[in-house]
Amino acid sequence: MIDGLTVRDASKHDEAADIRSFELVRADGLPLPPISADSHIDVIVPGGPTRQYSLCNAPDENHRYRIAVLRDSKSRGGSAGMHDRVNVGDALTISMPRNHFALVDDATHSLFLAGSIGVTPILCMSERLARIDASFDMHYCTRSRTRTAFLDRSARALCRPGAAPPGDSVPGGRCRRTVLRVSPARYIDMRFA
Repeated sequence: MIDGLTVRDASKHDEAADIRSFELVRADGLPLPPISADSHIDVIVPGGPTRQYSLCNAPDENHRYRIAVLRDSKSRGGSAGMHDRVNVGDALTISMPRNHFALVDDATHSLFLAGSIGVTPILCMSERLARIDASFDMHYCTRSRTRTAFLDRSARALCRPGAAPPGDSVPGGRCRRTVLRVSPARYIDMRFA
């Protein structure tokens, strides 16, 4: 059992094929503890195990935590439990947020590589760097557009004012992300080649 907070699911949304987000708010209505980019929490999944999920909301939001869960076809209760058993209004127990690899926001340049649901911590870190106008690039690989979570959000957040997403041309604009559509095995091969 984790010693943490009782929250309730305020909403859930299908972000992409097999990826669902959950908006968690404190059951007592109080603000949630502060977070930083790439904070994560443990969630006791109803009828299943305890699983870690990265928070994918802005660090300055203390009214909610947002997580996204990829349904695993070989789930042992974690992702299936979140998708099938958690309904709006349900109470969940979560741990206090923590961060095991904090963002270095004063780096000369940051390069982020994300694949599928792994975009959740990367998106938050990229959004933080975009807010402070730090130098970074983000490459997000997915199998298809229907399996690409947060595509619109990344396009809005990660392009400098006046820029257009890749494939469009805007004079003086620069987009700091690329979306590639490749298989997971090909992504691994590309990253470590």
